[in-house]
Order: sequence, then structure tokens, then C-alpha cells
Amino acid sequence: MSQNNNLVIKAGPKALKHLKKNGFNPKDVKAISAAAGGPKWFVIYHLTRYIAEHILPFTEGKINLLGSSVGGWQMACMSTSNPGPALQRLRDRYADEVYQMPITTDEISRGCHSTLLKTITDDDISFIINNQKVNLNIFAARGKGILRGTSKYNVYPGLLFNFLTNALSRKLIGLSFDRYIFSTQMEMPFDQSKSVLSTDLVQLDQQKFRDVLMATAAIPLVMNGVQSVNGQEHNTFWDGGLTDYHMVLPYYQEGLVLMPHFFPDLAPGWMDKSLKYRRAKGEDLSNVIMVHPSAEYVRSLPKGKISSRDDFLEFGEDQDGRAKYWTEISERGTALKDELHEIIQSGNMANIAVEF
Repeated sequence: MSQNNNLVIKAGPKALKHLKKNGFNPKDVKAISAAAGGPKWFVIYHLTRYIAEHILPFTEGKINLLGSSVGGWQMACMSTSNPGPALQRLRDRYADEVYQMPITTDEISRGCHSTLLKTITDDDISFIINNQKVNLNIFAARGKGILRGTSKYNVYPGLLFNFLTNALSRKLIGLSFDRYIFSTQMEMPFDQSKSVLSTDLVQLDQQKFRDVLMATAAIPLVMNGVQSVNGQEHNTFWDGGLTDYHMVLPYYQEGLVLMPHFFPDLAPGWMDKSLKYRRAKGEDLSNVIMVHPSAEYVRSLPKGKISSRDDFLEFGEDQDGRAKYWTEISERGTALKDELHEIIQSGNMANIAVEF
């Protein structure tokens, strides 16, 4: 940890060995991933923006960007020609979302779509699709069986079944959901042969772009599932975090994977949040470098915690208060960004990083 104690850097065994031998250089970064988590991402807004503006442009060759849910939206912003302003638009529009009480899934879905329209333009989408440097990969979960329906009478029992089977084995997620990756360059961003879940790779094009971003964010019982992705009427797509919550994947071993994160650990799937035995271990993250706020930093924040969807209930109809709180959380994150910059400039990351 650095002298300021705001930021923690963790590295898998291969990544740590690389840092000790070569130090940190953006040219060695071959993938950047971002987790699901809704408003939790506000705490790392400035970290993500720093990576977008000061690391991504100096990577060499093609780079994979991977994300699910709000992480997918961040990676889409990062794939535009001006990622910093795009991320700021996402932050501002997300924080300023206003809903009538009581909030319904229809209204949240409309608000999410409005945020998307104000964040990523048609020109942005065209640039992303034709960006030869960046392979953007957006994760979504296609519902199976009862979860092909969208009513609460389908979703409640479907999620309960998913929770119980997933608790037995992560492989059993496949009984409830298929992992889909919508990819701009149709190149698998990790070693599928080592994954416990099968993967459908689908072309991410201009026509389905916004449908896919809506699908990856479609939290069951919070938003509506997306029932048409480029005319696939017989499918219902849900939040990508259901299969890949914190982007714990068998990444290719060439180069480093950079992961800005809001928590000190990683849960593979959404249903793993309460399963402490399902946390990712070092062998799962061999060439990953993860940066996250320290416990001391989190305690220093307003309310002593990071933002979350619970804030919708806590603030209730005081939506201006919620927006100001989320914006303050994100602006406090300049301390995290400054500390990461200091660490990179010092050339001392190998001595600061701790092994997963």
C-alpha cells in the first residue's frame, strides 16, 4: 500500500513476478475489465477515467475490454474516441436519474434507456464498432426455462432455483442462464477451454448495440429483461453479472489484465455474493492487477461506505440528496486516481502490490 493508504494494489502470481522484473508499463496491458455493481462504481469513477485517459492510449496492439452490467457501460465509454468525457456523461446521467415513487421496473428501464441515449451517441457507436485497436466485449445472460419469461411469477422461482443450484456448483448456472458475449471483433477475450461455463460469442454491431447495453444491465426484478436483441424474439436477456459479476475469468496469459474494482475481493457470479467460499483465489487471477479503495479510505467517505442501490431506498423521495451524495462519493475518488498516478510514476508498484 502506498504512503497515503487510499489505494490497495493486488496482483496475481504471474503479474507480481512481471512487476518485479519489468515494473508497470501500459504497453504490457492486454485487457481491462470492469465488474457489475450498479452505483458502487461511483467510488472508482476517477480511477476508471484515469485508466481510460492515461493507460489505455499507451497500450500496444489490440486490447480486450470486458464488462458486465454497469461495467459493460464503462467499457463501452472507454471504447469511444473521447473516453473521459463519455465516462463523465455516464456518471452525471446515472447520478441524476429521477424516478416517481414507488419505483417500477418499467420506469427504471425507461430511465436506464434515457441515460444510455444521453451517454453514447450514434457517432460513438459507429466509432466503437470500427475501432480496430479495441475489442469491446459486453456480457449478458440469456434466460433458460422459466427465466425466459419476465413476470415476477417466472423470475422469483427462477432465481431461487438458480441460487440453490449455483450454491452446489458454479457449473450449474448453465441450468438457468447461458453466458453470451457480444464482441465487436468476434474474438474470445479469455481461454474458453478453461472456463466452467460455456459461452456464445455474438457479433456486436451498430444495430443491436443499445439493446445489448440494456440487456447487460437488466437486473431481474429491478429492470425488464430484454426480449429482442436484433430480432431474437424467443430469448430474454438479463444482467451479465448473473454469470460474470466481478469478471473472474481464465484470462489469456499474454500480458497483464488491469481491473479497477470497488471491493477487496472478487465473486465470480451475482449469486456468489453471499457465498464466502466462492471468492476468487490467486490461481484464478494469475496475470491480473486489481486496484481498489482501502478499508481506511472507505471509512473516510460520507456515511462510511461506498454507494449502492440501497441508497434509492435510504434517500427515498430526496433524489437531489442522493444525486449529490453519489457525486460527492465519485469526486472524493480523485484521491485514488492521484495515488495510482503517484505509484506508476514512482516505478515502485512491485513493492506496493500484494499477492492475491
